[in-house]
Amino acid sequence: MSTRRYRPNSKAIVYKVDLASFRATEVMRVDDHIGGVVHDLKNNRLVGVSWGSCTFYTWNMDGKLKRTVKNPEQFTDYQDCDYLAEGKAACTGVATLSVAGQSFQLGAISLLDLDSLTAINTIPVTALSAAGNSVTRNPTWIEADGNTLHLTAVPDDSQSTLLTYTTPALS
Repeated sequence: MSTRRYRPNSKAIVYKVDLASFRATEVMRVDDHIGGVVHDLKNNRLVGVSWGSCTFYTWNMDGKLKRTVKNPEQFTDYQDCDYLAEGKAACTGVATLSVAGQSFQLGAISLLDLDSLTAINTIPVTALSAAGNSVTRNPTWIEADGNTLHLTAVPDDSQSTLLTYTTPALS
């Protein structure tokens, strides 16, 4: 019988991976479902977000809990976060909305300030996978290349396609 649970209020194990050897080492165990973890290089700490983005956590690099903050936004359920320069992170996720009895996913990308743990700005993402899911529903990777941004996403469960989007040159 498996003890793995994919639901809120479960537990998580956070690992670090050595990119040269691909060896995973356990960093900590958390009594909450942690959906995303960012290495905050500015403050040399880890920042995590719980299931549904209800709570932000900060830990030192040894996994000792330093701070817990309730997320004031509560609109976007962050699924993944990528560290950006200067103590910021790009967090992606979805909001499940209902209009005239029809439920749909609205994707989002938020610029998160890792010091205050608040969203500076959130933009909607309307692109959908072939299965009809928001492209920001599951893991994403955001990176800058000069004055363009690249978003790579794997939005669907079980069978999915790797999707890549690139912005026009930004001024």
